[in-house]
Formats: sequence, C-alpha cells, structure tokens
Amino acid sequence: MGQQPSCEEVALGDPIFDEGIWVASCLKLDTMSKFASEFALYQPDCRKFCDKGPNCKYLKGSKRDATAHIKQFLHVPLNVLHAASRADMEQRGRTEVANTPDLKMLLPFVPKCWLIPTREALHASEFPDALRGRDVVVFVHGFRFNLMRVVRTSYALRQLTKDLPCAQSALILSFVWPSHRQRKSYSKARGHACDSAQYFATLLLLLSQLGCSVHVVAHSLGCRVAMAALLELEEARETCVQLKYMALLGGAVAREALEPEGEFPLRRLSAAQIDVFYSQKDSVLLKYFRLGEGVDAFFSTGRTSAMSEALGLRGPVNATMEATAGTAGTSLTAFEVTEEVHAHSAECYILAPTFAKRLARQLCHCEDEEVLGVRRTLTSDLMTETSTELDLGDSDDEHPHRQRAQSSQGPG
Repeated sequence: MGQQPSCEEVALGDPIFDEGIWVASCLKLDTMSKFASEFALYQPDCRKFCDKGPNCKYLKGSKRDATAHIKQFLHVPLNVLHAASRADMEQRGRTEVANTPDLKMLLPFVPKCWLIPTREALHASEFPDALRGRDVVVFVHGFRFNLMRVVRTSYALRQLTKDLPCAQSALILSFVWPSHRQRKSYSKARGHACDSAQYFATLLLLLSQLGCSVHVVAHSLGCRVAMAALLELEEARETCVQLKYMALLGGAVAREALEPEGEFPLRRLSAAQIDVFYSQKDSVLLKYFRLGEGVDAFFSTGRTSAMSEALGLRGPVNATMEATAGTAGTSLTAFEVTEEVHAHSAECYILAPTFAKRLARQLCHCEDEEVLGVRRTLTSDLMTETSTELDLGDSDDEHPHRQRAQSSQGPG
C-alpha cells in the first residue's frame, strides 16, 4: 500500500467563507452521534471536499461526469485534513466566542462563532447584524449527514437563491444535529431527531427575535426535527414564531402524520404554507422506511405493528388541507415529483423544477415564467457542481472522511 500524501503534497488552499452560508450546530465534533456541550452559530469553511476522499468512485474514471466532479471537489485523505486542522489551530488559536468571550471553543477553520443559549437566556442584541431582518432559508438535514454534506447541500441552496432576481440577499442557515453514521443506527438517529427539536426550536425563536422571515427546508428525518420543534414551540406558547414557509422533502415520517389525530397535526404547526414533496421512485423510503420504523417501535414498546408508508413516498393522506395554528392559518399542499426525483438525496429534491418554483414564489413572488427561466440556468450550473454525486447519502457511509478534521478537538 502506498504512503498517504502529506499536507504539503495536497493543495487544500485557504478556507473559503460565503457571507450567505451559516451553520447552527449542536453536534459534537469528534462524532456523528453525540450532542455538543454548546450550541454554536458560525460561518463554516465552504471548501468543497468530497467526503469519500481518495476512494471516490469518480477518481477511477468509470462514471459519467467524472471530469466535472473531479474539478469541483477536493479529494483529500483523512490524515491530510487532520494535519491541516492542527496547523490552522496552531496558527490561529481557539475560536473566538463573540457573545461569551470567556468561553473557549475549538472549531477547525472557524475563527469566530456565537453561543446560542437556552430559550430563556436569548438576547437577540448579542448576535450578528448580518442576520437581522433577512430572508433566511433554514436547511434541516436527515439521517447520516456530516458537516461536509451539510455544506455541500447549503451551497446548492445558496446557488438557487443567488440566481433568483429577488432572493440574492437571502441567507442559507443549516441546522446540524447528531444524525449518526451507520445504517443500523436509524432508531438511535430517530431518537436524536426528537431530542434535537429543542435546539431547533431555540434557533427558530432566535431568528424570530432577529426579525427574519424564515423558510424551512427539511429533508428526510430532518422533517421530524422541524415539525417536532414547532410542536414544542406551540406547547411553550411561543406565539411569536410563525414560519413563512416549510418544505418537507422526502419526509421520513408517516403519511398520516399531518392528520388531525396524527403525530404532527397541521393545526399545531405554525407555518403559513407547508409543502410536501414526494416521489414514488424514492427507493430508500420504499425499501427501508417501514423496516426502520418497525425496528424503532419494537425497541421502544417491545411490540411490532403494521407500519404506515412514508410521507415522502406516497404523500399525505389529504393532498390539500387548511387549518388554524394559533392565531394564523396554515395551508398544506402536496406535490408529486416522481418524474423529477429518482433518488432520496436532498440535492435531487432541490434540483427538482417543482421545488425551485415553489421556493422562488415564497421568496420572490415570481411568476411561473420568470422562475422557469431562472431554473433552466440553475439546473445547468448545479448539475455540474453538485448533482454529479446524487447517490451521496445512500452508499459508502463507512468512509472515515465523514469525520472531517474532527479528532483534533481539544479541551473546552
């Protein structure tokens, strides 16, 4: 076996930051399965690393679009990322916590962050002015996402909003939670999705205090995180939080979940418009959703029962509904995107023309003709930059690069 290249032998370049891409993370950096002791808001390094590193199938030249993928992504060995992380921290020192100067945090390639405290201790004045009064698209990832995947999906959403005439100033803020790495850990990840709701609810409350217009885009198991957070806010009587829009992409929840007697009744979800996007060609939900839910039910109750099909596979029981959430109305619309979405990955849904059109309408109130014109250009760009690896979520997840430069975390 050949020796791995050194940090000097691989041109990583300097960290890249995009003023329109932010992260709010409750994930502990040295794992994909544990909560961090602090909930941090920051701008992530946006270099486009391929999370399969040197083992990426595109490097073998056997896949179509391999050249485009190789040009767009850095294929870096794990030891090189670790070395670069250590060098960065030796040169820069610990990450500055802007609103808690005495706290010492260590976030590789992140010079500055903000601590998000409990809901009772939130003070919007302590957070960056760059977030105030903005349109914010909040992405909530699903099962088996690490930070590299989050950044890559954030970039896709960022390109989508930048190409819309009225949404170029919109921010992409991704919520990162411990979604686990192993396929067999679905039940544990599902539990963490419920536990993560309290963090996401706090983030939504903060954005409300900052005067942001919030549009949530949740994928797969992230749909459970997003809707559980809205239930938690409703139970806490936090009536100031009202989402402008929520898109549920390939939702890994039961298709009855939004019914009056379901797990997430529509009347309790404080969002002006909720769109459900589902594809009957989503093979992951078709093959594994009911199995995963059945295993979870067995470990939770010791019993097995007939499991419903997934919201993201068959759509809701009622394709259109309206309900009153708090003092405002909530509308539900379902969109079958079977002919546009042939896999479970978040990028597949983001690239779907129907989703792009709906998000554009929420952000810009564009006419269909305007959106379709933008979408033709956008598809060309993103098919080159992002979707050359549309199977990213459902294979090769055992690759060690999913823990990007994280073992260098120090005390504090």
